[in-house]
Amino acid sequence: MKDSKVYTEISKIRDQRKQLDGAVKANFKMIASLWSAYTGSELNEQDVGFMMAMLKAARHRGGDKNNLDNFVDGANYIALSGDLINDNNL
Repeated sequence: MKDSKVYTEISKIRDQRKQLDGAVKANFKMIASLWSAYTGSELNEQDVGFMMAMLKAARHRGGDKNNLDNFVDGANYIALSGDLINDNNL
């Protein structure tokens, strides 16, 4: 797995995106709050990661099957949801 392009790209973008988008926990919490208000259903930070991964899956399904970005972002969103369980520093 060490030669995986997806893992390599995830490693590269983690710090970049944190600088651009702010802390993951706060960002996902804000998104969950907005989506909860819009949908009328209570969503949490982990839901945001899974739903964003589903968005990337939909883009893959309807678009370029070779777009590495869909795989990288989808995997990263799922990983971030898992990381939120144990790490408050995200």
